Amino acid sequence: MAKNYFNRYVWLLNTIQTHGYITLAQINEQWMESPLNEDGTPLAERTFHNHKEAIRDTFGIDIKFDKSRGYFLNDSSFDGEGSSESIYEWLLAALSVNNTIREAGDLRGRILFEKIPDGQMYLNSITTAMRVGKALEISYERQIGEKPEILEICPYCLKVCDQHWYLLALVRGRENPEIFALDRVRGTRQLHRNFKVPKGFDAGKFFDSRYGVNADPEGTAVEDVVLRVWGVQRENFKLHPLHKSQFTVVENTESEDESEKWAIFSYRMACDPELERKLLSLNDSVEIFEPASLRRAIIGHASSIIDLYGGTSNYPEDKYEPMMSRKGWWKKILQK
Repeated sequence: MAKNYFNRYVWLLNTIQTHGYITLAQINEQWMESPLNEDGTPLAERTFHNHKEAIRDTFGIDIKFDKSRGYFLNDSSFDGEGSSESIYEWLLAALSVNNTIREAGDLRGRILFEKIPDGQMYLNSITTAMRVGKALEISYERQIGEKPEILEICPYCLKVCDQHWYLLALVRGRENPEIFALDRVRGTRQLHRNFKVPKGFDAGKFFDSRYGVNADPEGTAVEDVVLRVWGVQRENFKLHPLHKSQFTVVENTESEDESEKWAIFSYRMACDPELERKLLSLNDSVEIFEPASLRRAIIGHASSIIDLYGGTSNYPEDKYEPMMSRKGWWKKILQK
C-alpha cells in the first residue's frame, strides 16, 4: 500500500507540473484514466489533500491553490540560482519520468535506457558524512585495473555532469580539493574525525565558471570565450547553452542552406581541458575566435589527429599568430 501511495504522489506531481494550473475536477478526470486507479473510483477531496500534505513532507514541494486558476506547484519550493539547477526541479523531473514509464507498461521493449552509471550506491554514505561533518575513507581506483588508493577525505559537495556523479573533496594532508568520479569509488567507510567545510565555500560558485567538473588546484583564469557555431549545432546551442553565461552576439540565417547558417556566442568561463574536449567533439561545427590560447590548443589537438592518421598538418603559425594576437581580429573577418 505504501508503494502504491508513493506512485500516487509521483503521478499527482507530474499531473500538476504538466498542466501548470489545474482544478481538482480536472485532476479527477486525469485520475479516472490513470492505470494507478485500479478500482476506477474518483479521487476524494480529502484523499487529495492528504496526498498534498504527504508530498510536502516527503519531497519538500508545496502544492498551492489559486482561486481563479486552480492548483499549482509553488515556485518558492525550488531554491537555488535558477529553477533548472534546483534539486527540487531535478527531483521532480526524475519522478515525472518514473511515473511516465510506469504508466507506459504496455510499451516495454520500445522505450530504451542507458545503463545507470556505477557509483550511486555510495551516495547515501557520502551524503551522510556531509550532513554530520565526518571524514570518509574511500577506496579509489584512479586508473581502471590499477590497485585502488585508500584516501581519507573531507567531502565538500556532489555534482552531476553528463549523467555521472562526481564528488569534490579535500584529501587529508593536501591543500586543494579534488574531483572524484563515483564510478571509480570501490568502497567507503565513515571515520570518527570531524571536519568543517571552509567558511565561505559556495559549491555553486566553485563550479560557476567551469564547463564541467574540473578542479584545477592552481585555478584556471576566467576569460572571454567567443565561438562561431555552424548549421544544426547553432540551434542546439540555443536550445542547450554550452554555459550559463552564453550570449548571442550575432546570427546569420540568410542562407537557405542550413549548413551555411551560423551564430556567434560569447561566454565568461575558464578554458580548462574539459572545455577543450567538448569543443573537439563538435568537430567542424564550431570555430573558436577567442581566446587565442584556446584556438591554438584545438589546432594542436587537430594537428595531432591528422598526424596520427598519416596526414601532414603543417599548421602555418606565421600566418595566424599575428592575427590572433590582436583581440577582436575575427570581427574584421565578418565584415568582409
